[in-house]
Amino acid sequence: MQSLMKKEKMPVVNKVAVAVSGGADSMALMHLANRYCKKHNIELIVLTVNHGLRESASKEVLFVENEAKKLGLETRILTWNGDKPKTGIEQSARINRYKLLFKECEKSDIPVLLVGHHAQDQAETYIIRESSHSGELGLAGMSMVKHFGKNRLLFRPLMNLLPESLKAFNRKHNIPWVEDESNKTDQFERGRLRQHLTKEDIIYAFNKSVDYGKKREIWQAKLAKFYSDYVRLNNYNYAIIHIDALNDELLKDAICQIVRLIGNKSYLPDENSVKSIVEKMKEPKFRGATIGGCVIDFGKKGNIYVYRELSNMSPEVKIDGAGEYEYENFVFKIRDENFKGIIKPVGLGNQDDDVLKSAKRAFYRTNYSNKIFNTIPGIFDSLNDFICFIPFLEYKGKKMNIEGMFYTDYPLETVWKAPHKFM
Repeated sequence: MQSLMKKEKMPVVNKVAVAVSGGADSMALMHLANRYCKKHNIELIVLTVNHGLRESASKEVLFVENEAKKLGLETRILTWNGDKPKTGIEQSARINRYKLLFKECEKSDIPVLLVGHHAQDQAETYIIRESSHSGELGLAGMSMVKHFGKNRLLFRPLMNLLPESLKAFNRKHNIPWVEDESNKTDQFERGRLRQHLTKEDIIYAFNKSVDYGKKREIWQAKLAKFYSDYVRLNNYNYAIIHIDALNDELLKDAICQIVRLIGNKSYLPDENSVKSIVEKMKEPKFRGATIGGCVIDFGKKGNIYVYRELSNMSPEVKIDGAGEYEYENFVFKIRDENFKGIIKPVGLGNQDDDVLKSAKRAFYRTNYSNKIFNTIPGIFDSLNDFICFIPFLEYKGKKMNIEGMFYTDYPLETVWKAPHKFM
């Protein structure tokens, strides 16, 4: 743990979170992280998710809370509320688990999140992606370090360890754990895979993923330079790519990443579809394209704009008093107990509102596109549909106490770290 944090240059922080499910790997991680944080005077917070998919889920989070308490650690139980999908449960659970973890880190200003993926997890990812004919980037599997939210880091310090060694560590130190029932069932793809994987299979697949990971490290560094040279991101949920990037070989890859960021998706858009759009962009008759809930078009000065597709945006959200409200990639904090309003794109608001007209003119002078302006979420009075708040405006109607913050779970990746091979 100590050597990894030093090697991967974990920033100097005063607070770290560790995701703990109660399984052998995450329990080992919690104890290792506790040792590391105590030595370096870092506050460690345990995050555990109750996904509600198993009858034992509530017991498992209480188990984690009790074990963390023995170490003097605070536990925060995050709950996946709402209806659960009838298909694709495994993927949906993973996506929502990370959403909950990322949101808690953002809300509590926790700069580093530790998760317990190990060598077998990486090997399984490689095998599953290889069977679905994934490209080289996909076969790289998971990075040891990645960004999320606003300048936050996710670390996977156990990636070079086999699950047997983690269980051996737990037994040596009398650390209990709970068995994940899904590991013993044919219901999920990983569960089926785990029933016949040998140690040799795991090491072979893991080492193959490292080979692709090294290639991805090089690609990621080139893409980071592309972002620095050509891309300007804006906190109002759009991106501008300089026209000089039109013939750069990395434009397709960059647009894939940017569309995921703007659309706040857990997955990238179809690579071939983006490739087709990039080719069409070089034709004189190109008039824009949509993909992944985003629009790709040329703006003033010939630069490339990527922004949300208005017709594809979420339904309006009703505000009923003080609280925290989410819409698209924005979080709004309302402190007026009596306020009732609606959050929706400003392009769907009362266009006769003089304040809205003034804001649109100001935005157009600076950012060149009313189409982008129309997709920015605003807060409207539910009585007369007048604008009360737009994130970039200093003006707040009725002297309201409101904050609006742009947020994405999936920022542009500028770094990739492959684990080391088993020899």
